[in-house]
Amino acid sequence: MTKTPLTIKRLLSDSIVYGSARFISAIISIFLIPIYTRYFSVEQYGIIETLNIFHLILFNLFSLGLGQAIFRYYATSNDADEKKKVFSTIHYASLFFSGIVMLAFGLLLSNWFGHRFVKLGDKDNFILILLVLLQTICVINSTNFQSILSINFKKIDFIISTIGVVFFSSLLSIIFIVVFHYGIISVFLASTIANFICTIYAYIKVRKEISTQHFSFSLLFKFISFCLPFIPITFSILIMRSSDRYFMSLLLDNSLYKIGLYSTAEKVVMPLTMIGAAFQLAWEPIAMKAAGESDPKPLYKSAFKYYISITTIACIIFCGLAKFVLLVLTTEPYFIAYKYVAPLGIYLSFNSLIVIGSKGILLTNKQKMLSLFVVIAALINLLLNYITIPIWEIYGSAWSTVVSLFILNILIFIYAEQKYYVGYPLISGLILYIISSIVSIIIVNNIVWGGILLFLYTIMLFKLNFLELKPILNFINSLKNKSGLIKK
Repeated sequence: MTKTPLTIKRLLSDSIVYGSARFISAIISIFLIPIYTRYFSVEQYGIIETLNIFHLILFNLFSLGLGQAIFRYYATSNDADEKKKVFSTIHYASLFFSGIVMLAFGLLLSNWFGHRFVKLGDKDNFILILLVLLQTICVINSTNFQSILSINFKKIDFIISTIGVVFFSSLLSIIFIVVFHYGIISVFLASTIANFICTIYAYIKVRKEISTQHFSFSLLFKFISFCLPFIPITFSILIMRSSDRYFMSLLLDNSLYKIGLYSTAEKVVMPLTMIGAAFQLAWEPIAMKAAGESDPKPLYKSAFKYYISITTIACIIFCGLAKFVLLVLTTEPYFIAYKYVAPLGIYLSFNSLIVIGSKGILLTNKQKMLSLFVVIAALINLLLNYITIPIWEIYGSAWSTVVSLFILNILIFIYAEQKYYVGYPLISGLILYIISSIVSIIIVNNIVWGGILLFLYTIMLFKLNFLELKPILNFINSLKNKSGLIKK
């Protein structure tokens, strides 16, 4: 039995499979925007976003980065018993830290957090925070289950478990908002129920990989030792992506209104998040398996080029559609959010690029340097938020994220090339990001000139060999053959 070659074609194929789940989920979520913007004020939308960020903080803090251990030890093992030991240990550890430690921590923190950031009554504050905690318990464990599904290339089960969350969450949200008038609680009650259902589904699909007899304290300590450097990494990345909301809460008047506009603008370019997440899901198992081959560097280099090409083109397109999307899906108080779409799209276009550059650092066991770079970028982000938000408000927060993530990618790629040389075309990549950022800003305000520049930018990608026509045509033909569109 021959192995499937780990090529850029395989990476693109898996990205499309995982991306289809994310994309369908995004489309379903988009249908909720008209409901949210008609039943919730901009300030209430700001509360929803604040609680979503709280969920992300809890997830990153109490998952302990154990998901990295799944890809490092489970994906690279060829022994079935060893795989079971790895995942059983991670599963029960995650269950303990999320179901007991995090729940206790969150409940103790609920009163202070509710009064400081949610600003509703005590009862509503408590109910909302409790629902966020229960939702996070489900998400931590379902994420581990989905990692196993993706590593074992069980794509259908993965798609069902991810789309199911959004489908049930959206359906229940509509019922709770429109029929029962539960208000903001509707969003988190629906999400908690949906995540619970799909966590159970994913558990059923991977339960053969779990056994109490295979739990190992020695392995747990080994995994925690391996994952500890990732905790400041994930937490620092979260700071760069999310701390701006809390700075706005602390530094601005009418902060919930401004957070609501910021979040609305981010929703317009949400498909970029889906593209990055799909790529990351496809990249991790392929990159780890490729590392065991004779020369994975051509794959890494091609992934770098295609990631930049696809995400920058997508960024420009979504920025061009911003006004139309807001006009169709929202109400008048939200229209002004188009002004903030470009910087948010720009940062999301290189949001997941670090997973390519960091691979060389991880392969040479330099996790501590990776942690250092991420912490430095997070501190820069905090400083920029503190300086720019009082002056430029929403613009300041958005561009602070762009600058800090940009610095992070530069630090990671320069260091990675010194330790594990791949030959990434970094100068060309830098030029392309600068040009695509300018085009994104232009197209938001002038779609005609922006469209012309998008066409010229695409030609530039081909001229610089970031995109190649023949592999793309071959890839499209292979998809047609697989789907039965080409018949003999």
